[in-house]
Formats: sequence, structure tokens, C-alpha cells
Amino acid sequence: MNTNPLKYLAVFLLMTLNHLVLAQTTVWNPAANPDNTDATEASWAVVNNWTNGVPTSTGVAIFNVQDAISCTLDQVVTVNKFVLGDGGTGSTARLVIKNGGELTTGVDWSGTAWTDAYHTELVVEEGGLINFMGHFWNGWQGHSDVFITGGIVNVAGMLGTAFEEGTNGTSVIYIQSGNLNLQQFHPEKTIPDGSFWNLTGGTVSIQGDHKDNIENLAAQGRILTTGQSGEENRTLSVVLQGADAEVVTVITAEENVEAPVPAETVWNPAANPDNAGATAASWSVAANWTNGVPGEITVVKFTKAGAIDCEIDRSVKAKQVVLGDGEESGSARLIIKDGGFLSTSADAWSGAAWAAGFDTDLVVEQGGTIDFGQHFWNGWQGHSDVFITGGIVNVAGMLGTAFEEGTNGTSVIYIQSGNLNLQQFHPEKTIPDGSFWNLTGGTVSIQGDHKDNIENLAAQGRILTTGQSGEENRTLSVVLQGADAEVVTVITAEENVEAPVPAETVWNPAANPDNAGATAASWSVAANWTNGVPGEITVVKFTKAGAIDCEIDRSVKAKQVVLGDGEESGSARLIIKDGGFLSTSADAWSGAAWAAGFDTDLVVEQGGTIDFGQHFWNGWQGNSTVYLRGGRINVANMYGTAFEDNTTGTSTTYITSGEMNLNEFHAEKSLPDGSVWNITNGFVYIKGNHKSVIENLYQSGRILTTGEDGQADLSLKVEIIGLENDPITKISTTTAPTEPEIVETVWNPMANPDNEGATSASWSVAANWTEGVPTPKVIAKFNIPDAINCYIDQRVGAKQLILGDGGEEAQSAKLIVKNGGALQTSEEWSGLAWTANYAAELVVEEGGEINFGGHFWNGWDGHATVFIQGGIINVNQMYGTAFDESSAGTSITYVEAGELNLIDFHPEKSLPDGSVWNITAGSIYIKGDHRATLTSLQELGRIVTTGESGEEDRELLIEVSGEGEQALTRIHTKEKVGTPEPPLSTVEQRVILSPNPTSGMVLINVKNQQEGDNFVVYNSAGHMVMQGALTPMQTNVNLQDLPAGVYYVTVFTSGQRTSHKLMKR
Repeated sequence: MNTNPLKYLAVFLLMTLNHLVLAQTTVWNPAANPDNTDATEASWAVVNNWTNGVPTSTGVAIFNVQDAISCTLDQVVTVNKFVLGDGGTGSTARLVIKNGGELTTGVDWSGTAWTDAYHTELVVEEGGLINFMGHFWNGWQGHSDVFITGGIVNVAGMLGTAFEEGTNGTSVIYIQSGNLNLQQFHPEKTIPDGSFWNLTGGTVSIQGDHKDNIENLAAQGRILTTGQSGEENRTLSVVLQGADAEVVTVITAEENVEAPVPAETVWNPAANPDNAGATAASWSVAANWTNGVPGEITVVKFTKAGAIDCEIDRSVKAKQVVLGDGEESGSARLIIKDGGFLSTSADAWSGAAWAAGFDTDLVVEQGGTIDFGQHFWNGWQGHSDVFITGGIVNVAGMLGTAFEEGTNGTSVIYIQSGNLNLQQFHPEKTIPDGSFWNLTGGTVSIQGDHKDNIENLAAQGRILTTGQSGEENRTLSVVLQGADAEVVTVITAEENVEAPVPAETVWNPAANPDNAGATAASWSVAANWTNGVPGEITVVKFTKAGAIDCEIDRSVKAKQVVLGDGEESGSARLIIKDGGFLSTSADAWSGAAWAAGFDTDLVVEQGGTIDFGQHFWNGWQGNSTVYLRGGRINVANMYGTAFEDNTTGTSTTYITSGEMNLNEFHAEKSLPDGSVWNITNGFVYIKGNHKSVIENLYQSGRILTTGEDGQADLSLKVEIIGLENDPITKISTTTAPTEPEIVETVWNPMANPDNEGATSASWSVAANWTEGVPTPKVIAKFNIPDAINCYIDQRVGAKQLILGDGGEEAQSAKLIVKNGGALQTSEEWSGLAWTANYAAELVVEEGGEINFGGHFWNGWDGHATVFIQGGIINVNQMYGTAFDESSAGTSITYVEAGELNLIDFHPEKSLPDGSVWNITAGSIYIKGDHRATLTSLQELGRIVTTGESGEEDRELLIEVSGEGEQALTRIHTKEKVGTPEPPLSTVEQRVILSPNPTSGMVLINVKNQQEGDNFVVYNSAGHMVMQGALTPMQTNVNLQDLPAGVYYVTVFTSGQRTSHKLMKR
């Protein structure tokens, strides 16, 4: 048999020559197919994904539409030519040949990254195949990446990149597994300068002798074996197979021979710079050990207290493992993960918590195994915890804790699932006093009859079944299997038989003391109900107004659920979480907001389901709100609100994703006047043809597409699907017609009549802006005089934030980021007090956050004041004030709590003359070592610790951790040693400052003024800038020559004082 992988290409060549006719051209355009909404990939074989139908065997397939999702192929197709990335509006294109996919082209050329704007990807997965029957131009003017991850690529013509003069394309081919088979190869133009192949597996076969060419290209760095990870653990192999005209050049990447196995090695991941910031590292990386990766002759020690976790995810060996040994005190942790297998020698014991100062963890996860070839001393002098969470631990010798006289170790073994298999067991020293096993699942098997020993230890509390949660819901089972010399003691924890199912039970979590301070509790805990956990015969009632939420996270049943029933008035809330499934009986209806005094919520999250076996009355006398957030609601019979004449309930149902499936629907009573469905994503399916009814309800405002925040811009879509004699009404939404692109929107809350008399308004209300709420592509600008404050209390985004820009008169602008608020900007700059006439304030309260993706210009030409009051500000590019020569801004930043995190800092322009950082608590972090600069700025009075009060009671600390590129500077404060000044006295005299804010002159009026009264004015840095005596009645103080900013006027009278904040524009 001829095994040459290239010869069969000629067969395909002859097959395709007879099929060349006038070509059909079709363009990949999956966005035009509404079925692809929110998808990340779509199928080649779907007609609606192409502009001119699926490509035919004589057709040309073009990929050139901007932001088109990936194309996947999982069946056999033929096309005359395809061009991945050619002209049009696009810049990226991706084609994936999946298992079962086979693409064959005609003898015409095909290409990727044809035009220079493109970066394309061609992926051929295991079981996938591409036959290029002509040339394959891999990167003509743009850049092409090819990933062969188990599939086959055959090229009958030439493979080339930037093959002709005037072309500038580049390419990378990653061959991880599979085959690349070439009939032709050009020594310069198949892999030109700037392009490369990277083999970590698989085979490249080239017709002819190209050994010298390949080796030369490898020497030039155009053929690599590092993979995408960059690991140097393979060597290129180039061999010739066959002879004469049949010679083939075969290229592979051979794995390097491992380094010699050490006799002893110590886990020391801190010495490996790749672990910076990591919480775990791999056993199999040599740099994580003092003497290289262990082998079967190696003694392995964990002596570095506090070292990050060691993880095993493959088969490894060691002579001996000692976890927690040496003179240090601390912790050590070894984790056997899925696929991990650690075996030790039969010639040496292994141990955990060998030294008294150590507290160690050994974790064996699902799919992980440890084979101790001899004894395992689990807690010799220290404390050892073993967690078997699905894996297997085998001990060929003795398992013991504090096994010898003079040892004081303790241990706990948690067996949640998996197996602990022991050859030997000591009735006193395997689980001594002070140690215990805790089984909640899995199995312990011990060679021999130890039933009495195990039962005695359980009676002493050394074998438990409570788990880490302490729940008493299991019983220990000890049985003997086999007979005589083959007997084995098998220990398990059997789940207790549940209590009888009640006929009726009421949600009453307040009676369960475990819920103190909680906001939600589990359906599945008996103590949360008046009569135990419901079952399939139980009527479930929620009658306790204001009870905390009920959550379902597993499969449960009930005969009937009535949410909000009884004489009380208040709220009730039921949440079906991921994995939760509630089904009710076909014999009884269920309802929400049954009584008039109740306002109920039903939430069905992603992965949650409710099956109502009969009717669901959604709002009978009260008000019901349903939130369908990715889950599923099924109603077997009628769905209705205020369904009978004497009922007055209302309902609102928000469908943001997921499905609601209804078997029955009433044109008037399923969605009566005053009730609403609000659909932004997801689907409603109703058995029968209800198209005209649904469209009428949409027109009458009972079906909306605005979302919970009222901001969605969608249109309702109603379709009839299914068979003609068994139709189904499908309700969904589509994107509304595109509006003109908004570049910027201006804060203008006065235009919203809801803000009359208010002092602040929400960023998230569209009516507070000239062009609606900002989006990540829109500039948020503040430039309207006397606008009230803006606050953020949820996650929002903007392209740029410009707080204070435009106009000629003196103006102010203030933005407050409150608890739960987060603002994210793009890589464009953002700024405060952009023009000279502005005094801008930015306040970030506790729980608030701002992420500036670009530069943050804190005071460009005007004056900016920033208050960090427990929140976080992150600046991902430069932070500066008056950063350009032409700008003259100033800034004051008060760090009272929270963090200011800076990536970039300029020694002169981040904190120029006239600007101040005032830190009383919290921290400023700056990437790099800036100690000298910051110390100088402190001496210049640009970094102070006086706070807004001006008190000198804190000391500045400037600390640097790490070195080089890892250096990080932290600025914070601590309280000065000594007696603080007495607090400000409460004075009967009332001090009035006016006007405040002022542009220059301020009047100080002191009631009951006495002779000798005087005043002092401090700036925000705590430095005195003016003082004087008070004159009778009132004192005129001229601040005209002082820069704009915050000042503090302290008035002294009869040995007492009072201080007032003053804003100078």
C-alpha cells in the first residue's frame, strides 16, 4: 500500500476540473439572520447566514463583513474558492472546521487575510479536513493565523505568504496535532520574514527534499517548537522518507529528555518569578523546587512556611513526601487535582505536619489519587487536615497520628466523596484523642475486621458524620464484607430518613435562630417552616409579611404554592436559583399575591425552573412581580391576573432572558388592564394562535420592551410557529431601528420636571441628560450653570467624563459615586475643571468605584476637588494636574478612606505647585518606586495629612514593596504619638460667613462678639494664609489674591474656637 499522505490529492484535482462553470459569489453575513442574536458562532450550512445562499461547488465564498461572528463547518462541502478577509467593512474573520467538517476547493487559488486591514483565523479541529486543490495564499496583505488542532490541511498547489512583489502579508501556523501536507514549497515565500510555523505536535509532510531549507528556516526563527505558551521543551525533527521522486520531508517536534532526578528537593515557589501574585503553582515546574522536579528516588520536603499551594494534575512519583517539616512555623498545602496521581515508595514512610509549628492541608479532588507505598503519618507533631473531595487515598502501610511516644500531632480527615483505603489500622493511634474523621460521603475500606473499634471510636466522638457545616443529617454505617482473611471493614455515612411530609406548612424563617441577620434562607431546611419541609402532597403558604427571602437551589415538590396569603400586609419573595426546580401538582392551582395586602416577588434565575401543574394566578388580590432572569416558567393550565370578577390584583412580569411557556391564555384576563409584561430578551410561548391578541396588548401598553430600567430600545416580535393544526405563538423582541449615533450627552437635570426642588439627581435617568444616559461610546459632559449634583449608585459607563467644561462665568459641577455605584470610562482621557471658570468636585463614597481607562486630568484649567471617602479610584494611564504648558489648573485630593490607584505618575506634573494631596486615612498606590519624588513633594507642602479640619495629628508614611517592574509605592498615614489638641468647643456665639462660596470678599459676623476676638484662615493643606482681629458687628476679609479652592476660617472668642469651611471660586 502506498502510504504517501500527499498522493491522493491528485484524485481530488481530477474530480474538480470537470465542475468549473460561472461562479456564484456569496458573502458570510450571519448578522442578517435573527436566529444568531447574541451568538458567538454560526453554521456555514445555514442559508440565511450568507448574502446569496450557501456556497455551491462552483461558487466563491467571501468573508468581509465587519464584526461577523465565527463560521463553523461540521459537514462535507465543496466550493470553487474561498477568501477569508477580503475588502468590505471588516477587519477580522474566523472559520472553524470542526469534527466531521470537510472543505474542498477548486483548482483556483484560495486565500486568507487578502487585504491589509484583516487579521484572520482558520482553525482545523480534530476530525476536520481542508483540501486546497489550488494554491493557498496564507496572508496576502493582512495577517493570518492558522491553528491545526488535530485536523488535516492538504495543499495541492503552492502554500505562500506575501507571495508576489508588493504584497506585505504575514502568517503564523500553529500545528498542535494533526497534519499539514504540502505538494509544493518555496524556500523564501512559503514562510517569509515576519512569518513562522510553530509545531508542538502533529506532522508536516512536504513533497520533495526540503531538509536544508527547513533547517535554515528554523535557524532563522521561522519554525519554532515553543507553542503559544513559549515553553522550550521540544526539539525540531526533520527527516526524509522515501527515495528519488517519492521522497517526502517530514517535520515533527520531539519532546526533550527530562533533567536528572534529584535525591532531595524542597518546595520553594517564591524563587520562581512566574508565581508573582499566584496562590498556587505546579509540582511539575522545575523552578518551583530547590533542586528540580522530584522523581521516584526523590525525598520531597515542604519546609517553607506560608509557601503557596502545590498542585498535581498529572502522574508523578516520589520516594517520600514530608508535608510541613523544619524549624519554621506556618502552613503547607498539597492539592491532587483531577488527573493527578502521586505515588510514593514502599521503602519509605510519608508524613504531614511533621514539625510542631506546621498546620498542613492535603486535598484530593475528584479524579485525583495518592498511593502511599508505606506508612502515612498524618500529623506527627503538628496539625494535619486531609480533605478527600472525590479522589482516592491508598495507604499500603499504617495510617497513624502522633504514633510514637513523645509526639503530639493531631489530624482531621474530611471524607466528602471518594475513597480512603487502608491496609493497616491501630485502634488507638490511627485516630488518637484530639483527632477525628468526618464522613459525609464516600467510603473508608480497612483490611480486616475493625467493626468494634470503629463503633467505639464513633461513640467517643472520633468519627463523625456532620461535615464542616455541622448538620446532623447522616448516620454512620459500619459493615463487614468478605470472610476470613479477606474480610474488609467498610464505613459510610448514610443519609437519615426524612420526616413525614406535612399536609400544610407556612414559611417562617424567623423561628430559626440560624437565620439571625440573614436576608434569605433555604426552602430545604425544616426549621424554616412551621411544619417541616414541604413535599409533593403539601400546601405551601407564605403568610408571614416581611419574612426574609426563600431560596430553592435543588429539585423540590409541592401540591400547591400560595405566595402572599393571609390577613397581614407586607411582602413575600421566592427565588428559584441555578439548579432549583419547583414542581406543583396537577390537582391544585398556585398563586402569587393572593391577599390584597401583599406585594410579592417571584424570581427565576438562570438555571432555575418552575413547573405549575395547573393554573397559575399571578396577582389575585394583591400585586405580584415576576422576574424571569434566564430560567423557565411552565404553566400547564390557565395563566391569569385578577381572573374573577371580584378580584383586583395586578401583576408585572419582567422577562430579561429565559422562557415562559403557557398552555392557556385569556384575551382579557391573562393580562388585564393595570398589569404588564416587559420583555427585553428571552421568549414567551403560548399554545394556539394568539398573534392578534398579543399585538393588541402591545399597542395598548400592556406588553412593553423597555426593561426593568426603562432604557431598552427594542420592538416586539410575534410569530406563529409549529404545525398548522397545532400552532404556537412565539413572542420575543428585536432591536429597534438604529438612531443617529450620539457623540456626547450633557448633564441637564433642570430639564426634568421630576427634579424640581431637588439638590441631586441620578446619572441613570435619561431625562437628566440632553441626549439620554451615557453609554460606553458616549462622552458625559457637565457644562450647564447651576446644575444640581449628579450621583451614581449602580454600574455605568462612558467614553469620557468631562466634569466642568465651557462657558465664561464662574461655575461649579459635582459628581458623587455612592455605595454600589461604579463608573468605567474608555481609554480616552477624562478630566475635571477642564476650563478655567470651573470649580469641580468629585466624591467617591464607601462602596463606590471609578475606573478611568485612560488619562485622568484632575484640574486642567480650573480648580478640582476630589474626596475619596471610602471608595476606590483607579487610573490606568497618566494622572496629572495642569499637565500641558498652556494649562493652569489646580487640584486638591482628600483621601479620607479608600484607595487611589495610579499606573503612571509624573514627578512634576501629577502634583504641580498649587495642588495638594491631603491624606488622613486610606491609601494611595503608585506603580513603581517613587519614594524620592514623594518625599520631596511632602517637603514642598504638596502632600499633607491635615484633613479638611486642618489638624496636624497624623504622620505620613511612604512605603515601597517589590523591586524593579514589580515595585509598588504606598502612601498612607498613622496617628501621631502624643496628646491630641482638644476638640473644638461649642460656642454660644453664632458665626456667619457670607457669601459662601465667594469670589473674593467675605463678611464674618459674630454674635455677642467680645474684645480680643480674632480669626485665622487656613488653606486645605493646613497652612495659615491670613489672620486678623475681628471688628465690631462684622469684619470684611478680602480673599481676592488667594487661589480658588477650599479654606477654613477659625474664629477665636474667649479662649474657645469654631471652624467653618469656605469655598473660594
